Amino acid sequence: RIPLWMANWELPLGTAANLQMLWIPDLSYDELAEVGTPFFVTSAQLVPDIGSALNVQLLEPEKPNNVWRDADWGLKLSSLIGNWDVSVQYLYHYGDTPAFYSYQNDDLVTVVDPRYERTHLAGTTFSNTFSAFTVRAELAYKSDTFQISRASDNDGIANSSEFSSVLGLDWQASSEVL
Repeated sequence: RIPLWMANWELPLGTAANLQMLWIPDLSYDELAEVGTPFFVTSAQLVPDIGSALNVQLLEPEKPNNVWRDADWGLKLSSLIGNWDVSVQYLYHYGDTPAFYSYQNDDLVTVVDPRYERTHLAGTTFSNTFSAFTVRAELAYKSDTFQISRASDNDGIANSSEFSSVLGLDWQASSEVL
């Protein structure tokens, strides 16, 4: 986890709700390990399939670099509803790892063209305490995920949405044990 530079505005909405707005002009992205180093990705599911191509050209990714146009931003509305701590969030951001598009050019060279893509992330969280137990849940929807595909259409990338969730239960056995 690397901290990011950002502007964080919080606005109370009456006594029961809070609006948080984030502007994240920090354009930091993942740095992938070099070929042959200990943490180089070798999984067949993650490394672009170059097939039987003899000639492969790996292009350098063009990282979004305009602080104003390419910044990430998000909103969070949180409130206490009954005894439930509830929030809804939205984040418009670039993925930290590029999508590895690949295609064959006119010279029969396989070109791997990494591109950073934007996505919308929306979600909700809620939690409540019942005596020594705390129930927590998160639901999230991501509009676009860019996965390497064996299909030749769309330059070797499959784009789909993703829904994820988690449910947690904390139990505090005593004041010294959680």
